[in-house]
Amino acid sequence: APRQFLNRLSDLLFVLARVLNRANLDGLGGDDVYWRSERLAREQS
Repeated sequence: APRQFLNRLSDLLFVLARVLNRANLDGLGGDDVYWRSERLAREQS
C-alpha cells in the first residue's frame, strides 16, 4: 500500500507541475522542455 501511494503521489505531482508550467503564473512558464540525449545526438551524426 505505501508503494502504491507514493506512485500515485508522484503521478499527481508530475501532472501538477505540468499544469502549473502551462498556466504561466509567474510569466516564465510555457512549453515543456525536452531532455536532449547526448548519446542519441552522437548516434545520429
